[in-house]
Amino acid sequence: MNLRSLAHIEVLSPQGRPVFFGDLWKDRPAVIGFVRHFGCLLCFEQAADLMSIAPLVVQSGARLCVIGNGNPLHAQVFRDESKLDADVYTDPGRLLYRRLAMRRGLLSTVNPTSTRHAKRAYERGFRQKGTRGDPWQQGGVLVVATDGSVAFVQRFNVAGDPMDLIEVQRAVRRCVDAA
Repeated sequence: MNLRSLAHIEVLSPQGRPVFFGDLWKDRPAVIGFVRHFGCLLCFEQAADLMSIAPLVVQSGARLCVIGNGNPLHAQVFRDESKLDADVYTDPGRLLYRRLAMRRGLLSTVNPTSTRHAKRAYERGFRQKGTRGDPWQQGGVLVVATDGSVAFVQRFNVAGDPMDLIEVQRAVRRCVDAA
């Protein structure tokens, strides 16, 4: 899979400034976490999990980014509340989510597995902060090389699916070694 055809799609910074999706990986590989929305306890958990590998990502020379689908203010509040040391953007129309075939729907959000995931996140200390974006959207994670090729992709099947952090780290190393 190569993302060059999606490079022209704009996401918005927390200040509302348009940024081309392709700019996220044009200078260095990127780990891009897609969160469900900016108020979800599962998304706060995902941000914390991304931060757990941030030292490896940054030390290797890659970029860490998070994309959600609320408005730009939601992106800024999410970054502040999660203490996320990464670039945060929003795709308010969810165009990237659709083009990347990320799941969306009631049954992928409300089901016994997502309930167990929410309980896990709650027990880890994460809390729901409201609905800041599309509540039915699922997320995922991509590792993208500077040529736009995808070294790793994980689309979450249900709300709160855990990221495969080991595979994310391996993909980052492969991208950096190939550059």
